[in-house]
Amino acid sequence: MSKEVEPAVVMNFLNDLYISFDELIEEHGVYKVETIGDCYMVAGGLIFTDAQGFKTVLQSQVDPLHAQRTLTYAVAMLNAASKVVMPDTGLPVKLRLGIHSGPVVSGVVGTRMPRFCLFGDSVNTASRMESNAPPGRIHVSADTHSLIGGNFWQASGGVQVKGKGIMETYYFDHSAPGCEQQLAAIKQKLQAAGAAAPSQLGVSRPGSGSHYQTASRSGSAATNSCHWAQQH
Repeated sequence: MSKEVEPAVVMNFLNDLYISFDELIEEHGVYKVETIGDCYMVAGGLIFTDAQGFKTVLQSQVDPLHAQRTLTYAVAMLNAASKVVMPDTGLPVKLRLGIHSGPVVSGVVGTRMPRFCLFGDSVNTASRMESNAPPGRIHVSADTHSLIGGNFWQASGGVQVKGKGIMETYYFDHSAPGCEQQLAAIKQKLQAAGAAAPSQLGVSRPGSGSHYQTASRSGSAATNSCHWAQQH
């Protein structure tokens, strides 16, 4: 697309698309990690808002609903993207989305424009799920699938993943019988869970005197990118 339209048009298009994603963050309880070009990355089970309204890092315990939070956000992203059109074709945006669940290490790195980053194989695997997803689909690993459950999945039959060989993966199937009811039940469960007390989740707030803070935790990471090819 960048060869067909002006860079400013691409930037405005991505800005509009990312704003629509940003507006969904708080509702679904996920954390926006970063954007790199046309890739937008979030994580579930990473950041928690405490009773005073401060953002804190989950330290020693695991949010039991991190995979569900990430899936419902991914579904909302697909819906939001369908309302945005590609500047070169005028057709609705189709995203590729990938989700994987597993341990990561987070830290603020650097002294110039320091960034809060995630490190670990779980991040790489989420990226592989995205790159192997068909346009307009949510592609998840077996680890994420086992955490969420439900009958709205389509088995991929095994996908060749760079650096990992054949992986058992699944596609979210919005047309599956009872899918809407199951998603509604998941959302009700998330709303009922609300904001647990910090003592229940084992949270900690990074200190302000260090340039580098790190903590290990388990959660779900999701990445997505726009499908630039023309849709038919």
